[in-house]
Amino acid sequence: MCIKVNVIQVIGKNHAEFVERSDDAVLIEENDQFLCLGIADGKSGCKYGKEGGEIALKALFKYINDNGILQIIDGKYEDEKKYEIIKVIRRDVEKAANDLSTLDKEMSSTVVAIIIDKVNNRYLTVHLGDGCIIGITEKKEVVMLSMPCNGVTVNYTWLTTGEGAPHHMKFVYGNLKDLTNVYILSDGVDCICYGRNMLLEGKSILKTGDYKKVFDFIEQSEPWDDATCVALKINS
Repeated sequence: MCIKVNVIQVIGKNHAEFVERSDDAVLIEENDQFLCLGIADGKSGCKYGKEGGEIALKALFKYINDNGILQIIDGKYEDEKKYEIIKVIRRDVEKAANDLSTLDKEMSSTVVAIIIDKVNNRYLTVHLGDGCIIGITEKKEVVMLSMPCNGVTVNYTWLTTGEGAPHHMKFVYGNLKDLTNVYILSDGVDCICYGRNMLLEGKSILKTGDYKKVFDFIEQSEPWDDATCVALKINS
């Protein structure tokens, strides 16, 4: 199985006047067994939200590389694994915050990631907060692989340093064999997914399987918030 990866980041209109970078951190790592891809959206208004997001993704991927995904997929120790992952993320975030002489809450972020076992094509998604992961099947069906976890409204979400994070982290597992494309989206890509609702025009663009069309659609939507998309093209 061959997987090609492309990324787009668009600075949201809400941020473009004040900053020259996106608050969305993107990390892609690969070794002999795993391909790890993720987006971490730094909390708005936090000075080091993007840096905290990068640290969270690195801590997550190191944990997976050290421990594998079989025990998580098995489901027997799911709750324990959520606590362990949040623990290592917070440990590294707190260390970085101390080094920067700031509070750990200034490095808060969401996490939405997929880890692919290249040996057997099984995948695990790890998700805390908003953003989503969408798959396209060989029959051109659009499937929400991992839905956002918001609070009362789409403007409320769960963060790595927030209370109750382990309870709101989600795992989803499956196999890539029936998928042709996977898209990891930050919540700023609201032209495709607004909260848990996929928009019709966005779904039609995803069905084309052409990441360039998807990226053009995102860019032309002129998003209000930072918009990031990691696109995977899967060739069996």
